[in-house]
Amino acid sequence: MMKVTTGAILEHINQLLQIPGSKLLLGGEPLENHSIPQIYGAVKPTAVYVPLEEIVKDNNYDLVTKEIFGPFQIITDCKKE
Repeated sequence: MMKVTTGAILEHINQLLQIPGSKLLLGGEPLENHSIPQIYGAVKPTAVYVPLEEIVKDNNYDLVTKEIFGPFQIITDCKKE
């Protein structure tokens, strides 16, 4: 989605952080002193860790895979087994 407000991105981050084991790795704050129009999100580059076993759960999958146009990423890890 091309138009995601800063508030919507911050709310999305908060929802992700409700998933057990998730944590904010970096960013997650609004940009300061910018001229980006209000209709677009303006957040610092952000990374949220979500455990893989939580991502694949039906109640989390849509939230974790939601497309955010901006410097936003989900980080996870997997085990060799």
